Amino acid sequence: MRSYVAGFQTCCVVAGILCYAAAPAFTQSGQPATDPAQTLVDRLDLEKYKATVKGLTQFGDRRQGTDRNRAAVDWIEAQLKSYGCPTERIKYVYNPPPPAPGGGRGRGNTNVAAGGGL
Repeated sequence: MRSYVAGFQTCCVVAGILCYAAAPAFTQSGQPATDPAQTLVDRLDLEKYKATVKGLTQFGDRRQGTDRNRAAVDWIEAQLKSYGCPTERIKYVYNPPPPAPGGGRGRGNTNVAAGGGL
């Protein structure tokens, strides 16, 4: 679950960067730029990207439900808003499935011999 949350946060940061880069992809007259992809590429800045990633790392482990996670989510939201992107929070409750009967890991004793022989 940790990697999902960290991956989601990273996606949010990347989406924010792209939102910031794409914002003025139109000319002054409201016409699309000649090459929107090139416009986006021209606005990418490696140093800004590295600063964003470094800013996110200040929170360390961001396991769901921790103060570090909440602080990181607040920081991401502030970054997106500073780029002019609208933000919205979706609240959800993660209810993990109940543990399997027997409580152990793996398949347990299946009463089947393991091996490739006859």
